[in-house]
Amino acid sequence: MTSKLLAVDRNSRTELWEIEPGVAALLPMVLDHYPSKLKRALTARRLAALTGSCKCGMTWDKDTAKKDETGKSIIEIEHENWCEATDENLKMLANKYAGRI
Repeated sequence: MTSKLLAVDRNSRTELWEIEPGVAALLPMVLDHYPSKLKRALTARRLAALTGSCKCGMTWDKDTAKKDETGKSIIEIEHENWCEATDENLKMLANKYAGRI
């Protein structure tokens, strides 16, 4: 997969990436001042989204996408429970560092 940064929104701290033609991802920025645990988890999530695989063994491709009610493709990425890129770990870290980053 070839990824290309399309836009950056510094207010919401997000980046819009084109993963391949017709496939885009809105990803959180990984800022230098973030605590190391949060940076590692966000970086793992980013790499999984941009490359289609994660060190935990999770893989995805656009052929596994589901369509939402507007016809947009939605890809659900499910990491292994121990992976730092899981939704649960990122929520825990966001709560832990809320107001400090």
